[in-house]
Amino acid sequence: MRIERRSPTGPVEEHAWEADEIYRLNGLWLAGDSIETIGKKMGRTKNSVTGKVNRLRADEGEGKWPVRGSPIKPAGSGKNPGRRKRPPIKSSTLPPLASLA
Repeated sequence: MRIERRSPTGPVEEHAWEADEIYRLNGLWLAGDSIETIGKKMGRTKNSVTGKVNRLRADEGEGKWPVRGSPIKPAGSGKNPGRRKRPPIKSSTLPPLASLA
């Protein structure tokens, strides 16, 4: 079902979630697909998918919509261990000023 609403930039078409889409969303979510992948498979934006899952989790509980860990890894883990620290500067790199000596 398509719903049209007005916004400052003009009419915006919204696509309401059908029952069969929610069923498919649940299957993809439980299969572990990323939000981006789910959005592409369903023709939705990532924000639309995230918002719907959050609303369904609030209504139905986390049993059906389990929380998944972030795909962003903390620094120091995996192949890219993060940023290397610079060695400390041992001495001044400039000669002392004549006016201060």
